[in-house]
Amino acid sequence: MKIFFASSSSIALEVFKEIVKHYEVVGVLTLPDKPKGRGQKLSQNVIKVQAIAKNIKVFDPLILDDNILNSIRDLNPDLMLVFSYGKIFKKEFLDIFPKGCINVHPSLLPKYRGVSPIQSAILNGDCVSGITIQSMALEMDSGNILVQRNFKIRSCDTSYDISNLVSSLSPALVLEALEKISNGFLGIPQKASEATFCSFFKKESGFIDFNLSAFEIKNRINACNPWPLVRASLDYSDIIFHRADFLKIDLYKERKIGEIVDFDSKRGLFVNTGKGILLLLEVQRPGRRVLDFKSFYNGSRQLIGQVFSSIGGIY
Repeated sequence: MKIFFASSSSIALEVFKEIVKHYEVVGVLTLPDKPKGRGQKLSQNVIKVQAIAKNIKVFDPLILDDNILNSIRDLNPDLMLVFSYGKIFKKEFLDIFPKGCINVHPSLLPKYRGVSPIQSAILNGDCVSGITIQSMALEMDSGNILVQRNFKIRSCDTSYDISNLVSSLSPALVLEALEKISNGFLGIPQKASEATFCSFFKKESGFIDFNLSAFEIKNRINACNPWPLVRASLDYSDIIFHRADFLKIDLYKERKIGEIVDFDSKRGLFVNTGKGILLLLEVQRPGRRVLDFKSFYNGSRQLIGQVFSSIGGIY
């Protein structure tokens, strides 16, 4: 079976490496190079780099016009495998592939259809999520389920952590789905009535309100790592939060909201919230490296009693 691979993200790298071992990958579709770093030089994503290294033809157009479609048809692909490409496909394009198109989606569909399933699961405090390999349909993330696997989300897991987990688990699931397709399996229809949807995260998603519960705040902190990252102001300086957890206890009701009320060398830096205690686990001052809470506490004088103030914005 000849496979055409579409991706623009490092989350799909392990899948790509595994697929080229077992199938003929005749082409790769990815997004155009993007400016990166201080010099804003154009940089290739890792999928494109790997494809070029393996002498696989790469397409990176801004628009999938007729010339691109015809060039892909000339490769005679049987099936397209999509994993975090970044654009929606029209029917004319999907029809190129006689064995159809499949997509790797990091949620337990029909839950969290859309572009931010990992972040949304963490933001909502879910304890379980998963990966779905689905047949592609014109309506986003609505196709038949070919393979599905769940996994646990720990309270302190970030979107970065779960993305790495999805990356490592997906290759085996994709191979299983391709074998099922080869055997004629068409998949199991989703229950549309149970569908939920998620949308883009924005820079403003990193704004927090310490009047919220510790549970809600830690979810936002963990969901926004690696982007856009939650931050707050402390003594006229920004502090970036990378990882957090929480305690349900309300032992510091008399203290200010957002106040650093305690330090526990085994649990974290305690911050008072509208309900419960926020445990800061990893933090960063802008332009410096990320520190665990012990290093941050040891390197900052008189933290206890200082008060975080929210940086304004909307969710």
